[in-house]
Amino acid sequence: MADTRNLCKVIHCGIGFFLVFFSYATCQNIAAQVYDQHGYGSLGFYSISMVYALFSLSSIICPKWIKKWGPIKSMAIGSFCYFIWVSSCILPVLIDNKSIIGYSIWIINLITGGINGMGAAFLWVGMGNYVSKCSNNDNKGFNFGVIWALFACNFIVGNLSAAYILKKTNQTIMFLVLSCTSLLGTFTLMMLRTPLPCDNPEKQFQNSEENEFKALKEEGDDLQERILDDDSLSKEEEPEITFATTFALIRTTKMRKLLTLMIFVAIIIGFKGGLWSKLISNIIEDEEQKLVSSLYCLFFIGIGEVSCALTLARVIDRLGKHSILVLLTLIVTTMTSMFIVHSQQKFGWHWYVVSFLLGANDSFNNTLINSINGSEFENQTEPFACCKFIEGLVVFTVLIFESFIKTNFLGQQVFLIFICAYGVVGCCVCYTFPFKDKKDTTTKHEMIEQELSSSIVQ
Repeated sequence: MADTRNLCKVIHCGIGFFLVFFSYATCQNIAAQVYDQHGYGSLGFYSISMVYALFSLSSIICPKWIKKWGPIKSMAIGSFCYFIWVSSCILPVLIDNKSIIGYSIWIINLITGGINGMGAAFLWVGMGNYVSKCSNNDNKGFNFGVIWALFACNFIVGNLSAAYILKKTNQTIMFLVLSCTSLLGTFTLMMLRTPLPCDNPEKQFQNSEENEFKALKEEGDDLQERILDDDSLSKEEEPEITFATTFALIRTTKMRKLLTLMIFVAIIIGFKGGLWSKLISNIIEDEEQKLVSSLYCLFFIGIGEVSCALTLARVIDRLGKHSILVLLTLIVTTMTSMFIVHSQQKFGWHWYVVSFLLGANDSFNNTLINSINGSEFENQTEPFACCKFIEGLVVFTVLIFESFIKTNFLGQQVFLIFICAYGVVGCCVCYTFPFKDKKDTTTKHEMIEQELSSSIVQ
């Protein structure tokens, strides 16, 4: 039976993520288009690229500080960095690019984007560590699915709210509301509480050992002393997390099998946050309708994200490695549909369907990767750091590339074909990942319990 004692803490963390990304994701999704309208050209692409560039670099060095500060403090600091960037997004709307001050907006926005990127490393790696501590092998997929569902609600509420605000007021009010919401998310994450120990088989056995120790204490059984010495020795030998150990994990065979799928996840994130809104705006002539239609499509992405996170998260727990086959089917269906819809160059209801599929794809990708990082490695921090390092580096590259094909129809078509092909390759390679065998793990613990029982009898 799955342990649900930490479910409230997982939900609390998810609400904090929702508030932070209610503001950030909305700004990210429309930044390229809004900045372009105010004469700042590709600043939106470059600013978001700076976020992911520093995100990548910081991810590889943040585990040491997360271990020192703890995941809760790390997430609070990281979320405040998001607030700094979101607040700076209002400047291009207020100041014209042709003025002297307008040139400084480029510098300010790029600097705040870098600060956001550094904070993103602490927020995401800290979240992975926190949810892993809240989970066990039976509910890891579900807990990460809950987090992702609450996080993805920002696509629904955030984009609908932004569309409503734009119709009723203007872009200035919209960015002010988003800034306040981001700050509220920081305070929410600050109030998180330390998770209770989970009922993993290893922890259950450890608890049973402690009970045996208490029972044998008066009898002076030397078995207790031997096991306690083993426990203290394992704690003393726990390696320190450094840049070298984190970077070394990327070079291991086990992590390399995840690498191609991690890269695919990053490509989808870069595509969704950069080129996607431009694909829509390129086929709509009315300037105001462009932004509103983009927000509505992002709303359907959110529906796909939440629906998939709530319904398919259990699939990961039950199917294990075979859930990758579900992902493979979803990738081929999504990218093929997107290629056909984009080829027609006509906006209609089919764009909303493709948006839904894109959201479902992204949700399943991230939930699967987070579940693997949180349960298939001994350390609960470094795998997330490696993942975010790769993600930031790839998204940065993708966004820079997309800035050159944002109006190139042929380039966009080729890019869609590449995404589909690479997704298939990523799934095939990931399918060879050496997942833990629950049956083997159970047998091992039964053998240890039998050994302990026989020792007690003697």
